Order: sequence, then C-alpha cells, then structure tokens
Amino acid sequence: AVISDWLTTHDTVTAALGGLDLEMPGPGSWLGPPLAEAVERGEVPAEVVDEMATRLLRLIDRAGLLGPDPSSGAHELPERSDESPERTAIARRVATESIVLLRNERRTLPLPLDLASIAVIGPAAHPGFALGGGSALVHPHRLISPVDGLRTALPETAISTARGCPHGRFAPPIRPDLLTDGGWLAEFWNNGESEPVHIATYDAVKYSYFGTKVPGIADPCQMRARYTASFTPDQTGPWRLVLACAGTVAVRLDGEQVLGHDSDTPKMQIIAGPTLASYDTTIELTAGHAVAVEVELSVATPGCLPNLYFGATAPDPAAEIRAAAELAAGADRAIVVVGTGPEFESEGFDRPSMELPGDQNALVEAVIAAAPDAVIVVNAAAPLELPWADRAAAIVWTWFGGQEMGHAMADVRLGVCDPGGRLPTTF
Repeated sequence: AVISDWLTTHDTVTAALGGLDLEMPGPGSWLGPPLAEAVERGEVPAEVVDEMATRLLRLIDRAGLLGPDPSSGAHELPERSDESPERTAIARRVATESIVLLRNERRTLPLPLDLASIAVIGPAAHPGFALGGGSALVHPHRLISPVDGLRTALPETAISTARGCPHGRFAPPIRPDLLTDGGWLAEFWNNGESEPVHIATYDAVKYSYFGTKVPGIADPCQMRARYTASFTPDQTGPWRLVLACAGTVAVRLDGEQVLGHDSDTPKMQIIAGPTLASYDTTIELTAGHAVAVEVELSVATPGCLPNLYFGATAPDPAAEIRAAAELAAGADRAIVVVGTGPEFESEGFDRPSMELPGDQNALVEAVIAAAPDAVIVVNAAAPLELPWADRAAAIVWTWFGGQEMGHAMADVRLGVCDPGGRLPTTF
C-alpha cells in the first residue's frame, strides 16, 4: 500500500492514477467522496479504485485486523511502556558518549566534587531539550534535566537555578514561582459531559494532541480544557500576553476576556508549536497585585486537533538576565545551559538563522562577565554561531540526549565519564 505523507495530497485524479492508496491524515480531503465523484465523471476507472481497496485490505489482513467485527478493536494490542535498569543504563551511556568537549581552558573541567554551591542558569537548565520536534518526538518514561542530574550527583552541594531569559517563538510561560501553588489547575472534558474526565496541575499552559495524551478524552476533536491560576506579577508595567492555538480559545483576567480566538482551525495543525497562529495583547499590571487568569480551550470540528500555548513577557525582560548574573557571581561555580529545542529543530520549516534563539547570547555574555570560569553547555542538535566562544572557559555540546540527558551531563562535568563524542560537522 502506498500512503501519503501528512497533508501532501493536493489532487484527486493524479493521486489515484499515480498509485496512491491512502491519504493521510484522515478524514481525507482528496480521496473518499471526491474520488467517488471522479469515478462517476469517468476521470478515474473503477478498476483503479478496486486495486487501491485491494491493497489496503491486504495490508489490514496481514496486520490481523480482519475479523467478524474489526471495529471492536479486539485484535489490537494495548499501548505499553517498558523500562528496565538495563535499558536505562544503555540510554545513559549513549547520551554520555555523544557529548562533545569543545573547549576547556585552565582545566575548568571536570568540576571539583567539594563545591559548596553551584548556580545552574539558562532556559535549557530545566527541563532541558531531550528530543527534537515533530516526528522526532518520542515521549520518554521521565526526563532527567541538567538540574536534576547535578542534584542527584551532588546531594551535599547547594544548587540554585534561574531561567535567565525566555526561550521560544512565543512569549515565555509565566514563571511558576509567580503563580499561587506554583502551577496551573488544568481540567479536561469530553464535549457534552458536565464533569471533567481529568484534573491535574501543570507548570505551564501548553497542550497539544501530539503531546502526552490526556486520560479520559475520547475524541481529541471533541473536547474542552480550562487552565486557571492566580498570577502575582513581579514587575509593574505593560505585560505582553501571547496566545497560540488550534481551536477556540478565550483568555480572561479577573473574569474579563482580554485575548482569544473564536473559531476552530479548519486544517489539522501538524507541527504544533512552530506553525500555530498567534495572538497578543498588552495589559498594565502592578507588581504584588494578584490577578485571576483563566485560559479556556474548546474544539468541536472534525480534523482540528487541539493545540494551546499561553505566555507572558514582562515589562523589563533584561531584569531576568541581571538576576541570573548576580546568582552566578555569588556561587562557587556557574553553569549556563542554552540551546534550541523542538520549537526550532523540527520538521516542516527551516531555522531563520544560526543564532541562539532569544536573548541567550546576552545571557551567556552577562554570566561570563560575572563568573569568568562558568561552564557553557549547548543543548542543541544543529550547528550554531557562538560569538562568545573565545571568552568561555569551557564549552560542552550535548545534542538532544534523551531521557537520561541530565545524568549524562553530570557524569561528564564531574569527570565520572569521558566526553567521547565528536562533531559530525565542522563549525
């Protein structure tokens, strides 16, 4: 059976006559009813459709899904998630052996094991970028961040952390420390049901059908979600609120809608984050004055898979860089973790440049000025320009290291393992 890539079919007759058997994703826009109409008009012979159906039925039969009641799903095995200490050890070793040491002046690495304090700074410090986006995304059993790895390896060391600067195509998520109880209360419903099927607390308003599935949601095209939190700004002035979504969304502050999108996206969003339509507004907020924030998503259109992202940019973004530099200066050693992540290394688009996204270069410069022996870790899978490279004491390139990435980073920085990786490209 010949199957199209997603959303790459653009014509009925040429696709059928060219040998395509199945248009993805379903429901199709060019095969199905349009193909039946093409047969009635005499543009596609009925025998061609018979051959298409035969190949698909043969595939279904080979998969063992033909039976008295195929719709029952009785032949399908349930999803499962297997993990063992042996597999975890392999994942950790592979991640460790891939790490490349690009620079190590004044024997900066490995770090001493008796450090009293370490500051881990950067938008990739926690949770970090373990995987690429789109079809490169595989949901891990868990994710060991760079901060987690160091805390596990150095339980007696005081390890502090700061984001330092936002990361991403949209405004950054509101920092959890500015939210009452440190997160968002998220509730999910199936359309037509009054009681939520799942309730959880999340660090950020970020939901995608292509992410971890929400328990109890029967049909992703027929669902509703609501995120609520009490947000206490730490700066007075104009905050820029940004919404990106596929689906109908309303953002309310103290009950009043300030931002929204009022219709479902007609075409399925495939590469969720980078291709989502975005909307923004500016709201004057006062430091220390809490506001109730509610973000509500609803989807009721076949083919529209829900996606939702909400964030906010503070009036003075540079304040976060200054605070991170001060944190670095006050610690025995500083580590900066910067990178790209699945929003910038995915499918369906190219990176606009080879620069580190956002203000990450400014963050590195500020930390190096405050702590000259800082270790710079680059958590990216494609070459980047590093304008500060000749001034950094140590640079470590970690790629996208998978679920054991944080342990692997700690192993290399503490000298437990050798950074044995080599660059497959020159930069």
